Amino acid sequence: MLRRTDSPIIDHLVVGAFYGLSLVIVYEALWNVAARLGHHPPQGAVDFAARFDPALQNVALPTYTFVIAMMIGLGSGLVIGVVAAVAKWVHARSEHH
Repeated sequence: MLRRTDSPIIDHLVVGAFYGLSLVIVYEALWNVAARLGHHPPQGAVDFAARFDPALQNVALPTYTFVIAMMIGLGSGLVIGVVAAVAKWVHARSEHH
């Protein structure tokens, strides 16, 4: 919104990656620090981790949440980037006519 860009999709994917990383940080903080307050990983993540040996469950759970958070962040960035690219294209066409 504050500057023109030649590649809105890439720009929004980068922002989406940061959004995904912020989700990871918040998830881990809630589940590790605030577990006593009732914040726990979703059942899907727990079920996924339960498929592994107990020694690997401590790696599987954060890996699952990292992948899901990055999919949310990058997916959001991609959708908004496509919307921005279409808006840029429409704006460029309207200036030429």
